[in-house]
Amino acid sequence: PTDYESLRKEYRDAIAALLLAYVAGTLSASEFNAQAGALIGTDLARAAHLGGMSQGGGFNQSALDSIVKTEIENLQNAKADIAANGTDNRAELYGRTMDATYSQAALDAIPNPDTAMLTFVGIDGQESCQTCQDLKGQSHPLSWWNERLLVPAIGNTKFICGGWRCQHYLQDVNGDPVTIGFD
Repeated sequence: PTDYESLRKEYRDAIAALLLAYVAGTLSASEFNAQAGALIGTDLARAAHLGGMSQGGGFNQSALDSIVKTEIENLQNAKADIAANGTDNRAELYGRTMDATYSQAALDAIPNPDTAMLTFVGIDGQESCQTCQDLKGQSHPLSWWNERLLVPAIGNTKFICGGWRCQHYLQDVNGDPVTIGFD
């Protein structure tokens, strides 16, 4: 979705600028935490709204609140990694979390999760873990994917690869992507 792509780029760039200012020392820790928290809370909510609306519904507010809390904590603990690896990689990871938020909201908005069939598709990335290989091509109701916590997303510990290095996603019976594949 074009609106989503614009939001994601804006978010990634804003996170990168905040990280750069924090590492450079032009933002104090408290200023950084306040600005990052506001940015994450606002933009992830916008992504969830767009994801839910893409399926004609809403999104799970408690799940969104949990994601926002985790992202703020991760960002607050990122200074050493940023100093060692730069801001681009870290900012992209936050962009991927936005993708996961959008995707989960799209899934939450699907009516009749017990009958909405979704198929695990996509291409292998740098690594192809056994979990992904086992799931490729499988079709199940949305409720099956959710109950087993097997929605492809970065950081998903149900996948041996953690979802970090593949481009898998769920698609509907028409072949349309429902979640965003990561690359």
